[in-house]
Amino acid sequence: MPQPRRGRVRPMRVAAELEERFWNALEGAIPAEVQHHLTNALREFLEAMRAMIDVAIARTQPKPEPKRPKRVVVK
Repeated sequence: MPQPRRGRVRPMRVAAELEERFWNALEGAIPAEVQHHLTNALREFLEAMRAMIDVAIARTQPKPEPKRPKRVVVK
């Protein structure tokens, strides 16, 4: 009997599902103001991760050659 085909792991979908489960579990346990602060902290964390990824990508790209001024011969 053939084994069921396993789908590809989709990290963004997994992350979104985990986030949804997290907030659903905390809905009644944490006051709305605290949830708001946690949401802002998560946003700042993700922005920091984005900045680190941008720096890592920039390191992989070749740096442009600096333009040197042309020599001018004065007679």
